[in-house]
Amino acid sequence: MIKLRLLLEQSAKHYNSVSQFKRDWKSMGNTIRINPRYSGPDELNNGGDVDGSLLGIMIELFTEYGKQGVEITGGNDEAHIGMTRTKNIHETGNAIDLIPPNNGVDRDLDNILEKYKNKYPGFNYINEFTNPSPYSSGGHYHLQYKGPRLSDTVQDIPTRPEEQIPMNPVPDTITQPADATRVNMLKRKFPKLDKFKP
Repeated sequence: MIKLRLLLEQSAKHYNSVSQFKRDWKSMGNTIRINPRYSGPDELNNGGDVDGSLLGIMIELFTEYGKQGVEITGGNDEAHIGMTRTKNIHETGNAIDLIPPNNGVDRDLDNILEKYKNKYPGFNYINEFTNPSPYSSGGHYHLQYKGPRLSDTVQDIPTRPEEQIPMNPVPDTITQPADATRVNMLKRKFPKLDKFKP
């Protein structure tokens, strides 16, 4: 019964787009570290993809946390590539490192992270300020998710022309009768405008 209740309380959504996550993360007043020693735009994904369900849990968790100024310092980034003999959890896109706004241990964050361990099976964290791993380069929180893919998804809403989603080609009106084209157009689902943010 408890497990069912926890599943019903889950509201995080799977992100299909890292760029949409970045926009949402930054709109919350948070940042992603840029390291000029490595290629790519930032430390979240300059080494490869990041799990969209982990990104969704991050948005839900840090919305509840409510403090601004959280900095992502690592994800599937070049600094984590090749640290171990086998692919580590960062290289598979299932872990993110971050620093809270106080740059140290944050008991409010610890309490919320403990709650999310129970809320999302497969979610875990390490407070590397108090319990550093052998490969730690400094104090931070390590968050990881190896659970099932979240069922609901966040739609990517482009903000710049180069990020726009290509439109479907116009039906060939010469080979397709006009009435059939109109019927097909009416069957299409319209986008949910209540989620659109200009």
